Amino acid sequence: MITSSKHIFSGIFILFFIPINSISQTTDQQKQEVLYEQATPLIESGNYAGAVAKMQEAYDACPTCADAMTIKLQIDAMGQLTKLDDMKYTCSNIPTDQGVNYDFHKSNVGKILFSKTEIVKEKETSGMFETSFTTADNIYSRVYLPHSVQYECANMGMCFNNASNVMYRWTVDGGSYSFSKSYYSDGTSTFNGYDQEVIDQWTTWQPGLSPSSAEGYSSSDLQFFYSMLEFLPEGKHQIKLEIYIDIPEDEEPTASRSEQNCHKYTTKFGAEKVLASGEFTLNVKESDKSKVKTKTGTLSKAELDKKNQDAFIGTMESSGIWLINKCSEAVTVNTGNCKTTVKGNSSTRITLKKGSLITTESGVVLQEITSDCSSTRLDVPICN
Repeated sequence: MITSSKHIFSGIFILFFIPINSISQTTDQQKQEVLYEQATPLIESGNYAGAVAKMQEAYDACPTCADAMTIKLQIDAMGQLTKLDDMKYTCSNIPTDQGVNYDFHKSNVGKILFSKTEIVKEKETSGMFETSFTTADNIYSRVYLPHSVQYECANMGMCFNNASNVMYRWTVDGGSYSFSKSYYSDGTSTFNGYDQEVIDQWTTWQPGLSPSSAEGYSSSDLQFFYSMLEFLPEGKHQIKLEIYIDIPEDEEPTASRSEQNCHKYTTKFGAEKVLASGEFTLNVKESDKSKVKTKTGTLSKAELDKKNQDAFIGTMESSGIWLINKCSEAVTVNTGNCKTTVKGNSSTRITLKKGSLITTESGVVLQEITSDCSSTRLDVPICN
């Protein structure tokens, strides 16, 4: 028997769960009661659309029951609240993208396809695509999206420039390699290197994997593929490439912001949204790796390591020296005469005196402290 009362404050009106009269113990009525009670935690978590769906199930379970009309009224009222809540996830300025305007694109939305020859837009043929390559091959790819990446972000209420929330993710052999020693420590790279036009408007483009020439391709894509290749042993590997939106965590209420005004991003959309994906087999040969570097103009492992070290330069921030570890696994660095271990995707603050060196386990100097423990943040990977 339902006896509880619930109320939700929408910012415009207060919605009360009206106590429903005693329900006789028939099967349909019992089902209605159970479904109705399941709506309560959905409302409390801010999932108003889910609550409406659950209450609709309750109504449909027994539309002739005595309490059905009361439930129907609550569905209508909660539907208004849902519309108000949805306004938080709609941006006033959603960019106009290029759309999906030719047949091959339409039939391959959500895919990333690969070829040994350049994939010219609107000139694709099904026979040009491959699923198996060697490191000596030219490897081209083309992404086919339903909308631009910024359109997708704005359509979820992420109204600022979200290039940093959109990622490429490489998965090798189901995740057997994390590339923890490369400049790209976690198998992902952002869209920060792309022109704003690509982010706002493009729905198809060619990420640079291993083309015959680096001209016309984003250097970050080429560097990423080569840095991944550097750490793969000889033999066949299954490569998966995805483009996805890393959705922000739910906002928490504060003294100045109520629960109803918070964005519940992960509750509403999940932790991520994959926009496109594709896979191919790569037969790696050690002797071919230098050819890839020459062909694409990408960085070698030594150059990647040097770039990593050069990036390990702090900026003035809070008291002490913060070591920020963006690697997925814990790493250890030498800090002065001690060793400091920083957990994966975590940070720690240390105190050092002037002249102290921060080095990797192998002794590579990452930074020399030039003042007595001021305020420094080392906000880059410190993977050994």
